Amino acid sequence: MHIAFGVDNGYAQHFGVTLASLLTNLAPGIVPWIHVVTDGLDAGNQEKIAALKSIRDFSIAYITVSLEDFRDFPLIADYITLATYFRLKLPALLPDLDKVLYLDTDLIIQGDLSPLWETPLTDEQWIAGAMDIGVKEDFLPTIGMQEKDFYFNAGVILMNLRALRQNDFENRCAEFVRRYRPAIRYVDQDILNHVCKNHVLWCDPKYNLVYSYIDKAHKLERYNSPHALNAMQRAVANPVIIHFTGGLKPWHYACRNPLACKYRHYLSLTPWKDYRYPDKTLKNFVSKNLFFFRQFYRRVLGR
Repeated sequence: MHIAFGVDNGYAQHFGVTLASLLTNLAPGIVPWIHVVTDGLDAGNQEKIAALKSIRDFSIAYITVSLEDFRDFPLIADYITLATYFRLKLPALLPDLDKVLYLDTDLIIQGDLSPLWETPLTDEQWIAGAMDIGVKEDFLPTIGMQEKDFYFNAGVILMNLRALRQNDFENRCAEFVRRYRPAIRYVDQDILNHVCKNHVLWCDPKYNLVYSYIDKAHKLERYNSPHALNAMQRAVANPVIIHFTGGLKPWHYACRNPLACKYRHYLSLTPWKDYRYPDKTLKNFVSKNLFFFRQFYRRVLGR
């Protein structure tokens, strides 16, 4: 099993938490290969990552890239760094692999990923992923897609590296950025969705539960989706991967995702276990609890 991450020093702790959750929940007997694409992870962070072998054994390789390669790629929010684009280099960086499972570093894994890894991909299926219902249809034409197209979340993707290499993937990505740069809103996701359009295998949404599914759980039947409604509902009820999308992450006290406690659990298994919220204030306490009360009230009314 080959799993790749894009990591910089700012996200090293969160990568460690994601990796701890992965190692805890993999089926017995699997020793995963972890490929870390980075612009230079310092020795202290690498030492902390290596300490996670106390959970279970794994192999790890660090692949260094230059930020200069991404100088023309836009950033649209303070919490997003150029590391989000590192995944676009994977077909070239892993020339001896036919496929890799790419994972973001704002995830918690609470089940075995072997079934996802073993998903077969044909030559016409370049990517396997789950739909992101949080992206509005009227945005898609601005990046060269149609409103009726489905849009996947790129935080969990099984990449057919061989097919991507054969189809000039990296140059297609660069061309998209040159052509659509002013319209890019969801960074690497926009690139991947445009370039891989009509070449997507839709996997079970339980492998990438984004906040929009939780927030809209009471009205999932209203969304046009490649996923069956019962699969979407099962994903909300029992996700294998929880993806903390948005600017408020589970390492922020103000995070409003009801599953943020999962992060704290796996944090306790890492060398970063003494981490303290930098934003735990009375104001955030009140705001967060008022938000949850309003959410509960809205769901009771079904609106």
